[in-house]
Amino acid sequence: MQNAAEITVEDYKKTYLALQREGRITENQRIILRAHYRAPDHVVTANQLAEIVGYASYRGVNLWYGKLGKLVAEEIGYVPPEGYTFLSTLVTFEREVTPYPMKLRPNVVRALKEIGWM
Repeated sequence: MQNAAEITVEDYKKTYLALQREGRITENQRIILRAHYRAPDHVVTANQLAEIVGYASYRGVNLWYGKLGKLVAEEIGYVPPEGYTFLSTLVTFEREVTPYPMKLRPNVVRALKEIGWM
C-alpha cells in the first residue's frame, strides 16, 4: 500500500490491538499518542509533544513515535512514499511551516476512540 489515506479504521484498530496483545507497543509510545490525540484538533509539533510529555527535546518524541509509525506500517503493509518517514502512517505534515505541525490522520483518531484508548 502506497497511500496512507487508504488505511481504514479497521486496519488501525486491528493493528493497535495486535501490537498491544503482543507487547510491541511501549508505554512511552502510548503516552505520546495520547498527548497528540488530546492536542487541539489533534495537531502538534514534535517540540510541543516533547514539552507535553516531559522529554528534554523533540528527539525522544521522534524516536519513539517514529518506531510506532514503523510498527504500524509494517503490520498494515504500508510503504511511505519517497521523502516521507514511517510517521506518515499516523500523521500528515504541514510542510509550509517549520517546525512541521503534525495532524493525526482521521482514521487514527477514530480507531483510538473505538478501541477505548482515548
